[in-house]
Amino acid sequence: MKARKKRKKFSPPTVKHPEIGQAIRVLRGDRTQVEVAARADIHPTSWSLYEQGRQNPSAASRLKICQGLGVSTIDFERAIWRFRRQRLAKAREDGGPWAMPEETDPVRRDLRQVLGPLLGPLEDLLLWLRRPE
Repeated sequence: MKARKKRKKFSPPTVKHPEIGQAIRVLRGDRTQVEVAARADIHPTSWSLYEQGRQNPSAASRLKICQGLGVSTIDFERAIWRFRRQRLAKAREDGGPWAMPEETDPVRRDLRQVLGPLLGPLEDLLLWLRRPE
């Protein structure tokens, strides 16, 4: 009988979401992960993965996270965006991809090229919508 080759278990690459984890950590404060996870009805392992930024919570899990933290979804999203803005500002300071001057940034140049022909009609539409009755 021929021996079977062992298959390697597929594991997708880890997509990190550091801002979500940072927001959870800050909003959790001095409470333990286990305590807040129990209050949110989320397994402590999942909570830990969310807080480390190693797993992205679903929309339903985000609601549970907010419930466990005792914050509104709006406050949670604001915290996430605050950390995202801080990360982008640091990237600009460090000379990261967002630090490129607007005129030499190929992404912005391509975007202007694609959107350029649409801006005139879009402006006309917006002015038409704002016209006095």
